[in-house]
Amino acid sequence: MSVKTDPFVRFVNVYKAYDVNTMVVKNLNLNVSAGEFLTLLGPSGSGKTTTLMMLAGFEEPTSGEIILDGKAINGIPAYKRGVGMVFQNYALFPHMTVGENLAFPLQARGMPRAEQQTRILQALDMVKLSNFVDRRPGQLSGGQQQRVALARALVFDPSLVLMDEPLGALDKQLRDHMQLEIKHLHDRIGVTVVYVTHDQTEALVMSDRVAVFNEGKIQQIAAPSEIYENPTTDFVAQFIGENNRLEGTVSEVRGSESLLVLKDGSAVRTLSADGAIAGESRKLSVRPEAILVGPEAVDLPNNYAASVKEIIYLGDHVRLIVPFGGPDELAIKLTHRRAAAIAVGDKVRFGWNPDQCRALV
Repeated sequence: MSVKTDPFVRFVNVYKAYDVNTMVVKNLNLNVSAGEFLTLLGPSGSGKTTTLMMLAGFEEPTSGEIILDGKAINGIPAYKRGVGMVFQNYALFPHMTVGENLAFPLQARGMPRAEQQTRILQALDMVKLSNFVDRRPGQLSGGQQQRVALARALVFDPSLVLMDEPLGALDKQLRDHMQLEIKHLHDRIGVTVVYVTHDQTEALVMSDRVAVFNEGKIQQIAAPSEIYENPTTDFVAQFIGENNRLEGTVSEVRGSESLLVLKDGSAVRTLSADGAIAGESRKLSVRPEAILVGPEAVDLPNNYAASVKEIIYLGDHVRLIVPFGGPDELAIKLTHRRAAAIAVGDKVRFGWNPDQCRALV
């Protein structure tokens, strides 16, 4: 899907404080392109939901400006922003039918009844619930209710749809299915979506870009593959995906590479983020799946040997745990076939290339 480059949504120097001691969003500058699916990802209290609520109009920034389609929207009530909203608890009216739930935002906009019916059927068709127009929410499954909430957010043809953890109440199998449903729907209709979640898999699967929040600030914003493969901070590396994290000291810097010495004296050649300086402390970040074991590891710039401490069966893969870096341990992800000949206590050779790891602040 092609995404326009002109910012459709802009946060300009936005701060949000609930009291003098609680600054939940700090100097936020963020652009969202028309047609983009942007996910705000982070732990509880990181500022992501507050950012969404300010864009929706349910919260006002303490300072700074929010611009939607070229117009400042500070002070404009939520119902006048023309923004679709999907909540975690769906917020459907239980005494109304599905059709009546979808009619509500159309009636609020004074739309003629004949056009309302056309819009309702179109929206339900988009979410594959055309035959449920006369059902009440209580007669629907959780996944069906979520689809109705999505259809209600889309029924008045908004240019922007905001979603606040909309899949949080679903079981894992249904959640995985709905991630792809929403992604495919977005690809078809091209509406701009800002999506909030604390689930890293959701963010990686669904988004054009991901903004990782922590302590009221964006730590990194990039495409999912860039966030996963090239984290720029220790927080991002830890929050996104599985990660080995070991403490070390930079002993040498050559261009974009550093030599990081771990607590046990092991030296690791690694890429550096933010201009490493010799003598400073850094965190080594290396993904379990990036580590090779056996003959493949022998000729790598980073290769080591250790006895296997533990073997963990995880269904679709096996994890080896080996002591490394002093008091630390290293997790290595292997297929069942590769791990079949390895037992606890065996000494194994393992390693990785410098471009497969990072020395992060």
